[in-house]
Amino acid sequence: MQTFLTKVSQKKIKMIHLLLETERWCSIEELQNELKVSSKSILNYLTDLEELFQKYPDKVILKNENNRRFSMEKQENFPIYIIYLHFYRKSYNYHLIEFMYQHPEKNLEDYADAQYTSVSTVFRYAKLLVKYFEMTDVKE
Repeated sequence: MQTFLTKVSQKKIKMIHLLLETERWCSIEELQNELKVSSKSILNYLTDLEELFQKYPDKVILKNENNRRFSMEKQENFPIYIIYLHFYRKSYNYHLIEFMYQHPEKNLEDYADAQYTSVSTVFRYAKLLVKYFEMTDVKE
């Protein structure tokens, strides 16, 4: 998971998991302590999640009590991995793998050009994928 997600995305997923698993109201202080972020970050994460959940009306409901306490409910038959996929698909490494799949004839320099970034940045991210591909036994 860490290979694909930014630290912010990891924290958002952790917050979703925490709110769903506790099945009760969580204070902003609890979330701050658990995620090791400021209250402002918590509120920003919640705003982002509210926007995301609007794509799935009545499937996932985030309750907010005056920006002090929060609760989350999920429709029982709604698979939460759909929400998690949103974060994976936005990740840099996901886009790198997608580029490699769609353009097998191209290399990291081509991807760097397409992303308007340096080859060294792309190479740093690509090195993270080696361990992932070894674990899943993906070969050339």
